Amino acid sequence: MVDVRTQAEIEWIGFISRAIYISGKNSPDKRLNSKFDQTINDVCDGKKLLLQCRSGVRSAAAAKSAAELDLEAHTIIGGFEGEIDSSAQRDKLVGWKSSILPWHQN
Repeated sequence: MVDVRTQAEIEWIGFISRAIYISGKNSPDKRLNSKFDQTINDVCDGKKLLLQCRSGVRSAAAAKSAAELDLEAHTIIGGFEGEIDSSAQRDKLVGWKSSILPWHQN
């Protein structure tokens, strides 16, 4: 499992204890992490990858980048927090947290 969220998101929202963290974008300016491709290639060493972000959008882009490096990569539908619901909140619809999977918060 590779979490591509920013460090701030991981600290404020929560995390999966055994995930590998490789930010897809740098915080706070949200520029693309220029070292992402090299880092994911080095760390993952040809293993199958599950990627996640907050909602699944950034992890889908990261999975595409990983696939271009000949890595087998898939995104977690809904990401960590899922889509925004009718009350403008996350964590209620699809996603890691709403599926009651293990996670932690500092």
